[in-house]
Amino acid sequence: MKKILLLLMFFNVHALIAQNFDEKTFFENMQKNYYSLEQTSLKNYVALVQNDGLKKIAAIYWKNDEIFPMQVIWVRPQNIYLTQQGVPALPDSVQKKYDALVVGLKKQIEGLMVDLNRFYTSGIYSDIPVNYTIKESDRFVLIQFDKIFGKDTTHNDYYFGKNGLLLKVESFSPQTKRRITTHPFFKIHKTQWICTGWEVQMWENQQIKTGYVVKIELNNYKNIWIPYTIEIAVKKAEQPDQTFIDHIYFRNYIFNKSLQIINR
Repeated sequence: MKKILLLLMFFNVHALIAQNFDEKTFFENMQKNYYSLEQTSLKNYVALVQNDGLKKIAAIYWKNDEIFPMQVIWVRPQNIYLTQQGVPALPDSVQKKYDALVVGLKKQIEGLMVDLNRFYTSGIYSDIPVNYTIKESDRFVLIQFDKIFGKDTTHNDYYFGKNGLLLKVESFSPQTKRRITTHPFFKIHKTQWICTGWEVQMWENQQIKTGYVVKIELNNYKNIWIPYTIEIAVKKAEQPDQTFIDHIYFRNYIFNKSLQIINR
């Protein structure tokens, strides 16, 4: 008899939780509780960038590791432009390696911006389209939606704690058979969660291919949190005993610069 009563009490509590869930309040809290550039008055920023390999070449051949080969331009709401900077001449034997490192840095930044946009720049609230579905349980809130990129459709599952904190994102592409699981990290500043990085695992055809951890060092400049140094630690399935670590350095920020964007 006691077991039956306990079971009935459990189902009654679960039903009460479901009835009391307020979807509108949940989204309102999501919008205000996460820090994003979207919330600030910032219109654009320009920052110089380099990574470990380029920094090493600058130190050896130019005796100055603060020479940056590239700049990032962000324009509200989430437009990113990469432009290459002029640098001193290099020996022919080094120029090819330098050019390859610049191409690699571009790819690193382009890859980072996907998660940086949804966790920091435009924010999680802006990443969820209007055609979502939502499911609530006693442990978490699940938001699901599809995104279409050309001929590729990606199914997304966002798992939130009952307090609204994002715990995990799972993305699956039926066309490529690729699954990506992302666990974001946050710290609390005053009343908001600020993204400090994420951990990613990627599968293809149900086999894990690679994983990486991103750690973001943030600085507060003119009351706006900005990435200062981003560490990327990568592990590959074919080299399980090795971890490849690189750092991307964002320096010399300029806010609200007068810019003219020409679309060609």
